[in-house]
Amino acid sequence: MENNPISRPPELDEFDPKKILFQTALTLGITTILALIAMVLFNDQIQTFGHWFISQFSLWGFLGFSYFTDALIVPGSIDLAFPLLAQKGFDPTPVLVILCIGSILGGTTGWFIGHFFDHIHFIQRMVDYYRAKGERLIKKFGFWAVVIAAITPVPFSSVSWIAGMMKVPFLTYFLAALFRIPRIVVMYWIITGLFNNLL
Repeated sequence: MENNPISRPPELDEFDPKKILFQTALTLGITTILALIAMVLFNDQIQTFGHWFISQFSLWGFLGFSYFTDALIVPGSIDLAFPLLAQKGFDPTPVLVILCIGSILGGTTGWFIGHFFDHIHFIQRMVDYYRAKGERLIKKFGFWAVVIAAITPVPFSSVSWIAGMMKVPFLTYFLAALFRIPRIVVMYWIITGLFNNLL
């Protein structure tokens, strides 16, 4: 595997738990603010799109969205679904359940990809950008490294792939991945709760 120093940002040189916590708070704060702005400015459009999306794809659409977001290393966040769940008269419970299931299944798929296909050059290149930080997290914290990825801005899909590559036992990985559930529920509660109080 080629070593390309340009592909790794300077902040990967040293792992700093305090920086991780600060980045978590900052990222969640920015995500919440941007979601609230979008929901206030484009509430009617979001409601129209939400009703169309649900009528066209039902719960399978949310399942597919959360699954592929957390299975593949792609830009995007499961938080993008929350504005659709803030519609008045809409029961978010089944969708939150589906989002949690899809996210955990997606991360598990990433673990299997890393575990069984780590010898493929393409797979190695996909995680190259985050590999240094992910490996450092896993070596230092093991089980808790996946928990950190599940609840913080550290990319969950990337750490899932790397956990598979490093042969983290599946049960250990899976139990840690379950922390996606409180993360998804809490972020939904924060975003939609603040939005409903603004209106």
